[in-house]
Amino acid sequence: MIPYRALDMGAGPVEIGLIASGFAVLSLIAALPIGRWVDRWGPSIFIAGGMTLGAITSLALVWVDSLFMLGVAYAVIGLGHVVNLVAAQTLVGERGGAKGRDERYGTYAMSVSVGQLAGPALAGALAAGVIGWSGWADLPSTRLAPVFLLAFLVDGGAALIGLVHLRRVRMVARQRTDQALQGSMLIAARRVLTRPGVMRAMLVSVIVVSSNDVLMTYLPLLGELAGLSVGFVGLLLSIRAGAALLSRSALGYMLRRVARGYVLTAGMAVAGVSLLTLPFSSGEVNLIVVMILVGFGLGLVQPITMAWVAGETPPADRATALGLRLTGNRAALLTVPAIMGLLAGAAGVTVTFVVMGCVVIGGAASALATSIRSPSLGRLREGGDAGPAD
Repeated sequence: MIPYRALDMGAGPVEIGLIASGFAVLSLIAALPIGRWVDRWGPSIFIAGGMTLGAITSLALVWVDSLFMLGVAYAVIGLGHVVNLVAAQTLVGERGGAKGRDERYGTYAMSVSVGQLAGPALAGALAAGVIGWSGWADLPSTRLAPVFLLAFLVDGGAALIGLVHLRRVRMVARQRTDQALQGSMLIAARRVLTRPGVMRAMLVSVIVVSSNDVLMTYLPLLGELAGLSVGFVGLLLSIRAGAALLSRSALGYMLRRVARGYVLTAGMAVAGVSLLTLPFSSGEVNLIVVMILVGFGLGLVQPITMAWVAGETPPADRATALGLRLTGNRAALLTVPAIMGLLAGAAGVTVTFVVMGCVVIGGAASALATSIRSPSLGRLREGGDAGPAD
């Protein structure tokens, strides 16, 4: 709903792109040190902390009434988001060892898809005035105030869950501290980046995150130009998340029959072609079909890249590796929306989807080449193993 809040305040494509880039500013700087801190102290306290940041900022958005402060708020939400992601992905990667890590990350990604399925639909319904109350008119955010209040409640509840879980895993954190303290953050980062396959996995992840962010940022603008209601755009984003949920639920089945590199390639190819056709699709049914294909394709890719990175790194450096992966993602989130905003301002919103579709198709070609050359991707692994044994 942040792009809609910006539109309400008179923002154009360039301003929306800059605000969207703000999501990555703080998290780009913090992702790597956060990863090292999670390696030292364990993930649960950071899960709670990240959600607390999100809750406080969501509440503040109810009263934000300038584009500058909207960008600041989005940057803080991005920081809380990356803290949560590094910690949660580390927790998933550690529990259960190497065997079945692909499936565990698929299940984790399914839970993300449930949120992405419910969130846009609820937000769109609330923004469309399903809950009417005269008091909203007294708030700067007006139609979006109930959306931001709901986000506050959801994030606050998640923070409480994180705090409860923290009590259960303190002993695990203490047991791993001495090992994780070995070497500085930069030394650990160099260790991670020189491991086979890590850089390739991060590149694929950057491409997918960028395409998702362009979709989330510019679909509202495309919808405004096409005369689509805010409720229908929210529904489209929920449909995308539902398709991702479906593909992630089937990920374990696919990986037991097809090498993960080829699943990765197919997912990116389907998503890339669909992004190319999105701005040229007319009619609600066609748009729904395209969003299903985009969601199904991109839904397969992220859990595979998480498992790929986690499987190629030892436990003491795992959160650092995932932090580096998210650093690359945030670098893309910082630069890509701004670049796409300039392109949209100069040549129209259609160009952003065409360019992003071509990039994703190029990523599919790269993933295919890597799958052919790399044993870690191109070979079917017994039991869904995600990499070298711990």
